[in-house]
Amino acid sequence: MTLHPDLLSLLCNPFTGEPLKQDGDSLTGTASGARFPIRAGIPVILPPRQPLRTRFYRRFYDLAAALYDPVVRAGGQIGVNHEERLRREVIAALEISPGARVLETAIGSALNAPHLPPNIQHFGLDLSWGMLGRARRNLAAWGRAAHLVQADGAFIPLHTAAFDLVLHLGGLQFYADPFRGVSEMARVLKPGGRAILLDEAAAARRLLRRMPAHRDYAPDLPTAAASMTRLVPFTITEFESRLLPGGLFYMLSFTKPENL
Repeated sequence: MTLHPDLLSLLCNPFTGEPLKQDGDSLTGTASGARFPIRAGIPVILPPRQPLRTRFYRRFYDLAAALYDPVVRAGGQIGVNHEERLRREVIAALEISPGARVLETAIGSALNAPHLPPNIQHFGLDLSWGMLGRARRNLAAWGRAAHLVQADGAFIPLHTAAFDLVLHLGGLQFYADPFRGVSEMARVLKPGGRAILLDEAAAARRLLRRMPAHRDYAPDLPTAAASMTRLVPFTITEFESRLLPGGLFYMLSFTKPENL
């Protein structure tokens, strides 16, 4: 299966930065000759070795993929999960422009897709093959399209300064190196582009507390939410992190300077 030109033109080797060209059912680095498979039409561009934490969550979500959507829906119906409402409200408030190039760095089962404008260029990465399978089925059922890639968000296989908006709605606490993950989001943003990260406030506290240099910045949920700005690269000067109304979720946002 030939990859869509919009996707192929943006793919790169995340370890060298070189462009990739399609060669049948694989992608080849134009300089190094490194090869990455294309599985059922989805590029698979993963590090040859991954930390134990990354491997664990990749396997966990592969196993949980079939149950993920039903659990999210059930939680919303009984009022213990406000994730769907938050997705809708946060995305609506972004006022995404027609034709914008949008990257989700943890697309999961693509539950954000119905809330995104239909006239954008939508790209989605996920570590879990199982979740990408759910995403593809959901997108087809909803009549939506997205370019999917199996990749580690800490090594985004897409060119620098390529996206108007990066969304990461849930899962940052699972990264082995969240600093690298946020830095990669900043790298792929166009100058003036925005990144929006949304997750549970308790997850922010857990993330900071597992890093010795930052655990003192997470004594409680409001402080932990505000302290998530510590993950933002020093080259970013416009950023904010805050606890959302209700106190269960936080949102970290930043804008890439025009001169980067």
